[in-house]
Amino acid sequence: AAQTRLARMICADGDLFTRQDAAEMAATIMQSQLNLVTAAVNQVLGGHPEQLQSVVISGSGEFLARRVVRIVAPHVKLLSLSQLAGVQISHCAAAHAVAVLAEEECR
Repeated sequence: AAQTRLARMICADGDLFTRQDAAEMAATIMQSQLNLVTAAVNQVLGGHPEQLQSVVISGSGEFLARRVVRIVAPHVKLLSLSQLAGVQISHCAAAHAVAVLAEEECR
């Protein structure tokens, strides 16, 4: 299914777009995401990752966040909400956080 979705992104089908093509495309996209998110985190931290003590990661992007944290701040305590509270709660965490922030702003 993933191979078919990737093939459609470049107007191809299963005959033109092989499993190897899909693996190479996925690896390239993953590396690009890793580079972009790592650069953004470095910009936010202003070159001072030592100020971080712990990081909570959650949601479907946990795998990417884990890699970014290990690159940017390998010294921090990494807390996975999926491991602490379960995958379903982890996937809802960002929406819950936005709702809490919005409620606080409306007071």
